[in-house]
Amino acid sequence: MRDYDKEPIKIIDRAVYFQEKSLFLSIVLFYSAYTTNATFMDIIKGDDLFMVLCAVALFIAQIWWYAKCNFRASYFTFYNDKLSYNFMQGTEPNKICNLTDIDKISFCVVSELMDSFGRFHYLTSYELYKKSSIGVHIGKLALFLYYTINFILLVLPFKIFMLIKNKEPLSLLNKNVVIKFKNRNYFLINIYSKRELDEILQYCKDKNITVEQKTNFIPHWQNFTYFTDKNEIWSDDFGDTQVPKDTFKRKLRRFFSLD
Repeated sequence: MRDYDKEPIKIIDRAVYFQEKSLFLSIVLFYSAYTTNATFMDIIKGDDLFMVLCAVALFIAQIWWYAKCNFRASYFTFYNDKLSYNFMQGTEPNKICNLTDIDKISFCVVSELMDSFGRFHYLTSYELYKKSSIGVHIGKLALFLYYTINFILLVLPFKIFMLIKNKEPLSLLNKNVVIKFKNRNYFLINIYSKRELDEILQYCKDKNITVEQKTNFIPHWQNFTYFTDKNEIWSDDFGDTQVPKDTFKRKLRRFFSLD
């Protein structure tokens, strides 16, 4: 059996390329300027020149971010008894968790969220829906559309290009790994090669970790929206397992967004 302390699995986290939203915003600005003007010269002469200049600045900022991410890669590392995540090479690990804390792994299509780690909610999606106010539903819909549009316009073309370039199967598009921990925290690992996926699956086999043959589109919306769900308890602490009790007073205050 492989000694993962001597030969750890190291997987580059390319999801960080899309955690800066400059490119997404620049496309929106360019499109807005284009739809309100007939020609390029109309844009230059019109009121949308400032908008275009902002779009160019955002585009340059995004290219700089790509270069930085490529030069100082973020990565996941698998050892014999722990997993770690380093955001930008040369820094201390942002997250370190014990192997015994892993519940199971599954798969997803979209792994490029605001962070490559987070926390699932203790309620099911339907329970969360019933307990949430209308403002939260609006926020969740907006967040879902944001991730979906970002994925279709930016992430998907990039992934297809990278897979074809490296002669990898396109079926890897829906094989991004979701590592679920017993306290509802998770890691999202985007997969760009069959070798990486095979290594993780072999690791799970060696360590008796359950692999759930289930693929979600987005494994979980992270709490990044104008309408915050008062039911959602988010924590970056892997040891935080406390679940608050749902009292009538708390339900009432939550419904009117008072908490």
